[in-house]
This record gives sequence, structure tokens and C-alpha cells, in this order.
Amino acid sequence: MLAARSKVALLVGVGPLSRHAVEAARRAGIEAHATDNATQAAQTVPGLTRPGDLVVIKGSRGVKLELVVEAMIARRGEVA
Repeated sequence: MLAARSKVALLVGVGPLSRHAVEAARRAGIEAHATDNATQAAQTVPGLTRPGDLVVIKGSRGVKLELVVEAMIARRGEVA
């Protein structure tokens, strides 16, 4: 799995189509969480990250992952 080779520490999948990626990440030894939608991810992700973590958010605009970014900014108060 590319995430394991890239030394990804955490994967949060959003939506039903992400379930396979979440399971593959878990099999590769990566901490992985499945969420049903962007709102649930926005509630989950800020509690899993720490200051200094590099966070990559990838998805289509239709999924509304900007909610995750907004939640992280609200919790941490900054964006690089």
C-alpha cells in the first residue's frame, strides 16, 4: 500500500467508498478511521492530530472536506 510505503501515520476515510482504503491501511499497520461523511470527519480529525502534524486532505468538492479544514482551524487557530 502506498500509504504504508510513504510512512503515513493516520488515515481517515470519508464515505462508503473509502472503506476499502481504511481496511487496507489497517492491514498495513496504519491507524485508520472510517467516517460516514465530512461532518463526522470534521468531528474526528481535530482530536487525532497534534500541533506540528502534516495533514493532507484529499477529496472531491462534492464531499465537502472543507468542513474538516474549518474544524481544524477552529481548534488550532492557524493554517500553514
